[in-house]
Amino acid sequence: MEKEKKIEKAKQVFRKMLVDEYGIKSADQFFSTEGEAMAEIYESMKIEQENFNLTDDELNSLLDSIFDEM
Repeated sequence: MEKEKKIEKAKQVFRKMLVDEYGIKSADQFFSTEGEAMAEIYESMKIEQENFNLTDDELNSLLDSIFDEM
């Protein structure tokens, strides 16, 4: 998979996860999430990060892009 296509697909998956599964509607809401809820989100994100073979920097950039669009 081309890197750009991989990143775009990952972005769609992460956006769907954050918005549809966890109800995250803003960066502030994401960063104020605590405890068990954040642990669950983090675990799901790490699984998808591995599935897409993303570096931490790629994941952070992808999340920044998603939050900028919210």
